[in-house]
Amino acid sequence: MFVTVRYGAGQMLILNHFCRIVNFIEHIKQMCVCDTKACVDLIDESGNLMNLSLQQNSLQCVNNILKERGKYILIKVIKQDDSDTIIYESMLKNIEHCHPAVAEQLRKLSNPKAKDKKEQAPKKSRFTKEVIPNTPFKSKSAFGIKKNPSFTQKTL
Repeated sequence: MFVTVRYGAGQMLILNHFCRIVNFIEHIKQMCVCDTKACVDLIDESGNLMNLSLQQNSLQCVNNILKERGKYILIKVIKQDDSDTIIYESMLKNIEHCHPAVAEQLRKLSNPKAKDKKEQAPKKSRFTKEVIPNTPFKSKSAFGIKKNPSFTQKTL
């Protein structure tokens, strides 16, 4: 069967996914006129990264990773030299308009420290303690019987 890869200004590739990952990625680079040394990957329309870039030299079959008749968006993976930071950049122009959720997911993947800071922020409790002010109240004896001031109890 096949998968669909979107890139550029609304362009699409229909590719056979019964092949090795290394061949699949090289074919995408040739067809999409990417730099041969560029690192590319795919993300589906739900925002799930396929992580083909981690296995770009693998002899494993692509059909084990990609779904049959799946629709994917081509992205460029840019590794920063000075740190372990990885930036994911869409190769589909105007992705914010046609796939805003995918664009947001790429921003989150490219800046994981911002997400960590949000998670480390103290969480607000759903339940708040309600402070009841000290209010004077009259105590009554058991069973609602009023004490008679004239009655005294003698101990034996």
